[in-house]
Amino acid sequence: PCRYDEYTTHAGSCYGALVEGVARCEGYSKSFMWAMWALDIPCMTVTGEAANGDQFLYSRHSWNIVQIDGTYCYLDTTYDDVEQGGEQFPISYGFFNVDQHSIEQSRETDALYLRLGVPECASMEKSFHVKNGSYLRAGEQAAELLAENLYRAVESGQNRAYLKTETDTQFYDLLDTIDTEVQDWLNENIGRACEYSWYSYGEARAVVIDLFF
Repeated sequence: PCRYDEYTTHAGSCYGALVEGVARCEGYSKSFMWAMWALDIPCMTVTGEAANGDQFLYSRHSWNIVQIDGTYCYLDTTYDDVEQGGEQFPISYGFFNVDQHSIEQSRETDALYLRLGVPECASMEKSFHVKNGSYLRAGEQAAELLAENLYRAVESGQNRAYLKTETDTQFYDLLDTIDTEVQDWLNENIGRACEYSWYSYGEARAVVIDLFF
């Protein structure tokens, strides 16, 4: 495992991420790129600014573009590894093989890359959430997809459900109703005591729900 820390000596290198287990975004993205190269998978790093909420708080950030079966996708291992105050949060996979639309609200790519040109990342079909059946597209309602993913989580024994929305409106509507939706689903489908907790990831428009029996 790798822990985020931007101030350690080797934080910007593969050595920091892979050997010392401590790195900042540069170390994360370089390590991922080298791992992909070792597997003969085309990959590059991209740099720019990353937003936290409505403010661009981090002057520099680094993430990746990877090519999978001819499809280019964005991937950000740093933002999918969320730790706050020593607590490790579930991975949302909200930045796992995603398109431009999924990152544009929280990224500003450096002008150099825009001048030189970067591959177009226009498809979500390789993303975790499309593959997992947990991607809520624009115009769809969250309740049905959330129920499907809760059912699958229980049936698989993993007891963890995911959901990622295509739009901000869908995401914030989901946050407003998620407790009611989960409680109703549990009351209708689970005949035993069950508690749950959920985590939201605004930049990724993603939610993770854990069930506890």
